[in-house]
Amino acid sequence: MRDKLIIQDNRGGNVSVDAKTFLKHIKEFHHSGVSMHEERGHYFTVDDNFRKMLDKKINDND
Repeated sequence: MRDKLIIQDNRGGNVSVDAKTFLKHIKEFHHSGVSMHEERGHYFTVDDNFRKMLDKKINDND
């Protein structure tokens, strides 16, 4: 797994996040349904599509 991931926030801005920490948090606190995640002033709508995108980015970078 890469150390950093670049993902887009709700406004379309690129945000660099620590892959392991971010994924752990999403799986623990946003594991189902639709919710909002805030990361250093950036907002992400976490839904099934967002979780699939994260899994794809992580798996593509192994």
